[in-house]
Amino acid sequence: NVSGKEGTVTLSMKHALAMVSFRVYADHTYKNTGALTKLVLSNKSGTILNNGGTNPTMKISNGEITSGSSPAAATYTRNIDSYALPKATADSEEARTTAMEGAKKVSILVLPESTQDKTNVEVTLKIDGQDYAVSLGNATTNAWKAGENYLYTVKLSGKELSITTVTVTKWDAKDGGSLEIQ
Repeated sequence: NVSGKEGTVTLSMKHALAMVSFRVYADHTYKNTGALTKLVLSNKSGTILNNGGTNPTMKISNGEITSGSSPAAATYTRNIDSYALPKATADSEEARTTAMEGAKKVSILVLPESTQDKTNVEVTLKIDGQDYAVSLGNATTNAWKAGENYLYTVKLSGKELSITTVTVTKWDAKDGGSLEIQ
């Protein structure tokens, strides 16, 4: 508190992490309930997804994260409570689109990742007590940049889990208001 001084400071902040989201739906051939209870994002091999090592740092000026020593492989897990996948009611593009658009997005925050080839990264979804795994490299190649949301649309059929599309967007910017320093 400085005597006799008043003022307002506006802080401009950016996301330092990337977001990876999954929108999962079932097609008409999937006959079970479709209870999605867990999402795991992990390395099939290597350390593309890593924990940042010992004492990683972030530059306040631009949010750039620098790994510390000895980064190790990381696994991101998200448990989900009581979510049933929307299912296509018929064998038509319209029914599949309706199911897809009705699906909620499940997201995980990750360290930014510059490797474009995500063949060695996979998502495992636990649906009706069964684990279904699919490689992200089969869908597209994207570096995961800070402040961007990578939305993978995933279709579960009676035979397999497959990624159908990937959409990249900036996170929505919302005004958090002003802070006063007195």
